[in-house]
Amino acid sequence: MKTHEFVMHGHKIIERWLEVPLDFRTESDPRTITFFSREFVRRGGEDRPLLVYLQGGPGTKGMRPANPASGWMDWALDRYRVIQIDQRGTGLSSPIDARYLSELSAEEGAAYLSHFRQDSIVADCEALRRALGAPPWTLVGQSFGGFCITAYLSLFPEGIERAAITGGLPHLGHIDDIYELTFAQAIRRNEQFEDVYPGSAETIRQVAQHISEVDEYLPTGEKLTVPRLRMSGLGLGMTAGFDSLHYLFEDPFAGSRGSSRRLSYSFLTDLAGVVSNAAAPLYALIHEFTYAGAGPAAAGKATQWSAQRLAQANFATDPSSAEPFYLSGEHFYREAFTEDPAMAGTVGAMDVLAEQTDFPLTYLPEVLNSNQVPVAAAVYQNDMFVPAPLSLETASQIQGIRVLHTNEFQHDGIRTRPTMVHDLLEMTY
Repeated sequence: MKTHEFVMHGHKIIERWLEVPLDFRTESDPRTITFFSREFVRRGGEDRPLLVYLQGGPGTKGMRPANPASGWMDWALDRYRVIQIDQRGTGLSSPIDARYLSELSAEEGAAYLSHFRQDSIVADCEALRRALGAPPWTLVGQSFGGFCITAYLSLFPEGIERAAITGGLPHLGHIDDIYELTFAQAIRRNEQFEDVYPGSAETIRQVAQHISEVDEYLPTGEKLTVPRLRMSGLGLGMTAGFDSLHYLFEDPFAGSRGSSRRLSYSFLTDLAGVVSNAAAPLYALIHEFTYAGAGPAAAGKATQWSAQRLAQANFATDPSSAEPFYLSGEHFYREAFTEDPAMAGTVGAMDVLAEQTDFPLTYLPEVLNSNQVPVAAAVYQNDMFVPAPLSLETASQIQGIRVLHTNEFQHDGIRTRPTMVHDLLEMTY
């Protein structure tokens, strides 16, 4: 294992690069990838226990705090040594992009991507713990990080001292169950957005009508289409998302209001930053497949472009019709892979994965039912990404879990409630 140490704002930083199996389930497979982690140690805290943070996503690299003495980490570093990881396929952990996948056949690309789900991520974490000779450690997981913790509890419970999950108790069934609820919640958030910023819905509709008639291009080179415009609604599920979306659409047009009406370059640039997957390609690439094989109820069932199928009812309307025009949330349509230049050459692998039925089970109810690890979870009643009813069902399957069920926060409650991590970990004692 390669290591590198330095000091940042009075904290010792230990970076590690560990070679781990690409396929932890197949010992005969010789392929390996690199797993990167970064440990933060406050002065005088060299003997403190370890806490591993599993970030949301999927497909996003670990936090890169400019100053470790901020947010929940400031509290944690007085009690723990904190490890931030780059989940496999991101950051410094053998990152994946479309360029790499485009050099593979559709079948090869799909097979490779199938090794980057939460079961493999927690196998990497457990490999690191064993390489360090560390005792069971504390886990904190936000959103998809909570999915990872649930997989950890299923596959390697012996490696966990205690765990806290924020907005991330996963459904143990099929993805369609999730998207039926998240699409419904997205409609509610669209309507609430219009209540907060009246007139916004009409402005968004005008943009959609315009690009149905006039070719407009993002700075990335992508032709802006209505399905891609709909994908700008991710922020609807965040605390400050209404404000950000309002500013994005406050003045989208430039020039005259006549026949030469065009979208402004400023708007197109800002919109590209919202809908492009260039910064985190794996987020789009494996998103639906992190739900495949979630539990026995999902075993043997393909995802079959779930978002694409379930969007047809309310999120495929003609912007020139009288029907409401809604932005969607955390839903990836096939156009994300056929139209986004950052995803060029990946749709073949996506099609293969969408029909795959043999994903191994990610969560094991028989293990969770007899769980002995102290766990606490925050479930947000109005969560647009991780539906509360399904999270509460899962909580009923995890023996001993303590749940903070609240309507005070959106999906990013870990950021808006500074004491969230502390409060949840306290609930595990």
